[in-house]
Amino acid sequence: AYTLALEGNLDDAREYALLAIAAWKKYYKIDKNYYNQFEHLAIAHGVLGEFDKAEEALIKASELSHKFKGGNAFKDTRCQLNKLKSLILH
Repeated sequence: AYTLALEGNLDDAREYALLAIAAWKKYYKIDKNYYNQFEHLAIAHGVLGEFDKAEEALIKASELSHKFKGGNAFKDTRCQLNKLKSLILH
């Protein structure tokens, strides 16, 4: 979804983002402690322009993750979200 959004194919990007959110919600029922699902959810929400939900997902990922602590938590993901903001909210 992210790549499609960057390419300007927002309709398909949104469609894939919705599919990703549905899939990760199903996965959450299996494993509530897998932090990476929330990082992926953040990007999917970003593609949809739901940046508050994206931030909530990153906070949850930070809480569950033991390797990303401090101010640089998910720096790459935050960079991706900023790119999406500039693309979607222009």
